[in-house]
Amino acid sequence: MSIKRELNKWLYIPVFILLVNFIVRLVDQSKLMKFFPLDFVNDISSYMAQLFFLAKCGFYQTCPYWYNGFITFKYSPPGWYFFTLPLYHMFNQNVLVATYISMVLLFIIGFMVVYYLGKIHSLNFIKRIAFFIFFFGNAIAIGNFIRLGRLHELMGWVLLLCLFFILFYYKDKKFDWRSVSIPLVFGAITFTHNVIMILAAVLLFSLFLVKKSKEKIILIGYGLLGFLLTSFWFIPNLLDFKNSWSAGHTLTINLLNFKVLPGENIISLIIPIALWVVFVIYWEKQDITKRDLLFYVPILILSVLYITRAVIIIPVLNLVYPDAYHLFFLIFILFLFFKTKYTKEIYSIILIGLVLFSIASVGYNFLITPKFPEHSELAKETLDVLEKVNGKFIIFSKRERTPDSYFRAYYSYAPIFLDLKTPGGWYPPLTSLEHNENLKKIYSSLEYKDCESLKSLVDVLDVDEIMSYDRCLFLKECGFKYKYWSERVCLFEK
Repeated sequence: MSIKRELNKWLYIPVFILLVNFIVRLVDQSKLMKFFPLDFVNDISSYMAQLFFLAKCGFYQTCPYWYNGFITFKYSPPGWYFFTLPLYHMFNQNVLVATYISMVLLFIIGFMVVYYLGKIHSLNFIKRIAFFIFFFGNAIAIGNFIRLGRLHELMGWVLLLCLFFILFYYKDKKFDWRSVSIPLVFGAITFTHNVIMILAAVLLFSLFLVKKSKEKIILIGYGLLGFLLTSFWFIPNLLDFKNSWSAGHTLTINLLNFKVLPGENIISLIIPIALWVVFVIYWEKQDITKRDLLFYVPILILSVLYITRAVIIIPVLNLVYPDAYHLFFLIFILFLFFKTKYTKEIYSIILIGLVLFSIASVGYNFLITPKFPEHSELAKETLDVLEKVNGKFIIFSKRERTPDSYFRAYYSYAPIFLDLKTPGGWYPPLTSLEHNENLKKIYSSLEYKDCESLKSLVDVLDVDEIMSYDRCLFLKECGFKYKYWSERVCLFEK
């Protein structure tokens, strides 16, 4: 049996391990169709609320439910929400079912992108299956896309994979009529996820380096056309970016936090090193040209900037969070790995590495990534109290969580199911820096029992009612009017 056929045969082992875990996690997440997510491992509740806002308030319209009114999608890329809106209406405005079906559909589309476009690049059946499951079934992807529910990011990666295969195809070929897909896909990425858009621009630059003068101009035109197609949203977003919450945050700063995030930082060293190892082997085994090298130079330089932490001080690049870099580099690792011919010795090492990788990935998910929880008794009690709220409300609990759930998730639940409004919310970029600062102050005044500050901020933020778990007596002492007090949750009004 040839080395190539032997490698294909043994690829089934890690693929099977990752695929089983992927299916188990996807089935577990199907509880989403019955239980609104209220736990702390939770981004998806924010996105479900914004899907509801799109249906209820419209696009780029004033919406009263969060932050005492905000402009829908002023800062939040709307691509995933428009993609999921037909499902929302198809399933009778059931945001839970629509969101989960959207997740499944995106994975199916991602598989189709890898399966059909990977075939163009001479990847055989098992390699295409492996590419899909190594990318979407690794511990990082399952944690982000399935458990946290970052579906707008998932959609961004599906589109980026599509762009990657298209751009790589035109690396050695002249543009033809089908190359018009480049601005269409790039525009869709811009409309879907800001971080993925930055990485997509790096891909376009890679292709730009290997094209001749005439095609360079065409590619620049394609990039500009991609922005133009989404200019009705992207330009206002860009012009007002300096006033947004995101402008003050360096998303790569966690790369310096080894004590709090040791796992992420270990991965941040392993992934770039793996990229270089695979690239060097690819370079030695393939007949690589200067043109090929130029295409990969931006990616390799980016990996050096990342592993040295230089990206932290580089504008735009510091707006890309670590996991996005990891997945971006993983695309090239997988592609180069499957395009390289190996000796028997190297193959043996790779085989062991793939099996260990798959076991480690599943083990990480098992030990670190929690499964979808049903509502606890305290969560049920909180929902019961929430039904007694009539005006604008805030919820207070230490460290932004109840003993077993995330209070911002209730800010998502309340508009969807109870038509309630709040000066709070679950997506800080949607409101002004001043409003976010006042929210921090009111939580601080509750935390440190500052009655005068609390009363002043209640008026400033137009709060009608306050729910709490551990400051009930303090609220009573401050003179707020008792409305309801269960065993563990209280509700006061001003």
